[in-house]
Amino acid sequence: MGEESVATPPLYHLEVDAAGKVVEETHRPIDPKQLPKAVQTAYEKWNPKGVVGQSGHFWMTEVPRGKARVYHVNILLSAVKAYGATFREDGTVVQSDPAVVP
Repeated sequence: MGEESVATPPLYHLEVDAAGKVVEETHRPIDPKQLPKAVQTAYEKWNPKGVVGQSGHFWMTEVPRGKARVYHVNILLSAVKAYGATFREDGTVVQSDPAVVP
């Protein structure tokens, strides 16, 4: 209020077991340079024309408890149109909208 402001950093949850294996990790942004090769290859098949959108791509990753790591990508074309897909580390498409970017 007034001239005061409060900044809240994004909060992420990371849980590892005694051996250091990730048990659970909430959504977090990821640099596309850190994507596994299989995910990058699957993404290129899903978006063969290299559609970029207004703000580029938004990549996120997560490890749901008891499941394998997944990678999410969103391509925002406008305020009402966007494309999105989720990939496993091996490049398998978990879900996508649309099936292939036109």
